[in-house]
Amino acid sequence: SDLEELLAKLDNVSTVNMIMEERVPKQRRPLYKNPPHSLGRILGAQPDARYAMSYHGGDKPQLLVNDLAEKIANGQCRLGLVAGGECLDTFMRASKLGRAPGGMAVRDAVGREVGGGATDRAGPLQWGDDHSAPVPEIIGHVERVASKQEAKHGLASPPNAYALLDQALRHHLGLSVEIGRA
Repeated sequence: SDLEELLAKLDNVSTVNMIMEERVPKQRRPLYKNPPHSLGRILGAQPDARYAMSYHGGDKPQLLVNDLAEKIANGQCRLGLVAGGECLDTFMRASKLGRAPGGMAVRDAVGREVGGGATDRAGPLQWGDDHSAPVPEIIGHVERVASKQEAKHGLASPPNAYALLDQALRHHLGLSVEIGRA
């Protein structure tokens, strides 16, 4: 088909790393060694395609788009794919039911241990990819978005902190609550 012919020309696959990896005990990481490679293999990308991955963050999809555009402009690739996906909610729900990899316990957003006991008769889900795959090229760098203290108080996710930051800025500028709400 036309789609298969197009995908066979795919020579660059990039993905954003998943937050889920941070919840897995360090000795069991990574569950997904090379997500772009797994995706490229499933889609039928060229065997020698470039596989790249960024750390997670709000600006990382754009970082990968910029990287791909630069590679195309420089003639280093002809057809690329930038993808992202997060299965954190599914992973955490499965972990609470004892369906994490090997029934392991994982950590929630504030560091509490969840799962670890097989409470679901269906058993652990199959998580992870081909660990014999090469390590992907890493684009960008790790940026810590919150301290442990901020995470403990529910401020690890920027959207959760926006209202607090808005109020602090309003107060700093000497604006009234009424003007801040306008």
